[in-house]
Amino acid sequence: ASLILPFLIGRVLGLDFMGSDSPLLIGLSLQAGLGAFIALYVNGYEKERKALVLLGYSFFFLSTGLCYLVGKSLWLILFWELSTISAFLLYVGGKWNDASIRSFVALVAAGGIGAFCFTFWIYASNPHAGLFFLILGLLIKSAFFGVHYWLPEAHAGAPAHASAAYSGLLVNLPLVLFSKFAVPLLPGTHYAYILIPLAGIGVLWAGITALFSKEVKKSIAYSTVENMNFLWLCLLLSALWQNSEQESLRSLSKAFGVLFLISLVHHS
Repeated sequence: ASLILPFLIGRVLGLDFMGSDSPLLIGLSLQAGLGAFIALYVNGYEKERKALVLLGYSFFFLSTGLCYLVGKSLWLILFWELSTISAFLLYVGGKWNDASIRSFVALVAAGGIGAFCFTFWIYASNPHAGLFFLILGLLIKSAFFGVHYWLPEAHAGAPAHASAAYSGLLVNLPLVLFSKFAVPLLPGTHYAYILIPLAGIGVLWAGITALFSKEVKKSIAYSTVENMNFLWLCLLLSALWQNSEQESLRSLSKAFGVLFLISLVHHS
């Protein structure tokens, strides 16, 4: 129910899933598909406190789904934090140890900094300052190169199903929100010119780190960082050339937009 409810709420709110709000539909659809597989896995994998873990996923899926829908409001901060705090229940099926504690703390820290940035975005009187904090919060939660350090730590001590949820679902949310709220505001700013080279470096650096990492979970985490930076690269290049006066660059913008969508589905 928590996977389907966001679609119904979106319809009640009057969102145009087949038009301007299509990125939200893609994010919710990916969450519903992968979330169903995660729920089935948990049902067969967890032996103790299965009900609590599934309850945690119910809150996690519902709150993450609502983050797609509520827009620029305090509800975003509430559901953003709820999606983070509810992850506590995902760990109760196993024993708490140093790795799992560090994992949860890293997740909470990334979510808390993101919520702090969104507060500035919502209340900033200067739209340029608001855009800066919006982009910063989204970059952190999506494990963009340079602010990605929380994700390998979160992966290292998380249960296998939670690790899949972090890689396949949680980090998708900032990308979809960026395409919805930040991309229309990028023309006339220098963010794309700064972030595109960093994303390219992130793809190369994270790929090499994943290849030589000795810990399996951290190797998977750095592979996720590599994929996320590639997605950012596609999205930023699409945004950079979307209003270009040259037809060839506008065509490239559309091509990178399609590549972003295909890669997002493949990553999830």
